[in-house]
Formats: sequence, structure tokens, C-alpha cells
Amino acid sequence: LRQKLQQQHTIKQLGPDINSIHFLGKKYSLIYVATSNNAVELEEDVIRVYSKSLLQRSTLIAFLKTKLLIEIAKYADFLRENYNLKFSKIKIMNNKSRWGSCSSKAVLSFNWRLVFAPIEIIKYLVVHEMCHLIEMNHSQRFWDLVAKLDPDYQLSRSWLKKHYQQLHQYL
Repeated sequence: LRQKLQQQHTIKQLGPDINSIHFLGKKYSLIYVATSNNAVELEEDVIRVYSKSLLQRSTLIAFLKTKLLIEIAKYADFLRENYNLKFSKIKIMNNKSRWGSCSSKAVLSFNWRLVFAPIEIIKYLVVHEMCHLIEMNHSQRFWDLVAKLDPDYQLSRSWLKKHYQQLHQYL
């Protein structure tokens, strides 16, 4: 009984709607299973989080960060191969006000909360940051390059401005 009450208390602290999240553009139900092992299973429309009650949030976040890194790396590798845009490393960060950045050492960094956005938005941000490998500013040449690689980038920018707070509400 004590364990059940603790589990319910922990789940209430996870976010505004702890029964579901958007993950790479698709809505998933969240099911938490109290166990001593930490694992996450992704099913058709369900994400199962196996962990001790106190570790549910961190277990889920670690899983989401890993999945986001995989998606970003796939698309960044595609851009590297097809457009000769070379980066040195990709990092997933916990930024408060930035979705991404590109350092002078060609390190691409992305906010982990992008995992809650549709994949098109993530791809736009990868394009945006990788264009900084050529233009380290937001000049017209930079935006022309972004438009060449992502002709619909303005839709993605608008979506991000409109849904910014929603992406920060989860977890």
C-alpha cells in the first residue's frame, strides 16, 4: 500500500498530463511499472517506464534524450553526406531558452525537449544549426542556405514560436 501511494505521488509530479506525451510528433500513453530495474519499452502507442518510483522521471528522460540523439544524428549524417556539412559532435542539452546552437568547433547542441515536437521541426533545427557551419550568423546568406535545404522552414519557425511553452510543459 505504501509503495502504491508513493508511486501515485511520484507520477503526479511528472507534469501536467502524466498519462501521455507527444514523442517525435506522435501521442503515446505513458504506463509506469514499479520495479527495481530501469528500462523503457516503446510500443505502438504506449511507452512503458519500468523503474523504482523515485526514478521514473529520470528513466524516461534518459530514454527520450537517447532517442532524440539517434534521430538528430541520422538526419545530420544525411546532411553531411549530401551537402558536405561537417560537424564534430552532437550534444543533447537542457537549455531553457535555446532550441539549438552550433559552436565554432562545429559542435551541434540541441534542447532535449525537442523530442516532444514533430520530426519536421527537429529536422528544421538540424538544418538551421548545420547551416551555421557555413554562416555563423543570421544574415540573408544564412537564411537563403536554410531555405535551400528546407524550403518550408518558415512553417517550422512559426510552429516553434506558437508551441514553445507546450514543449516545456512535459516532465
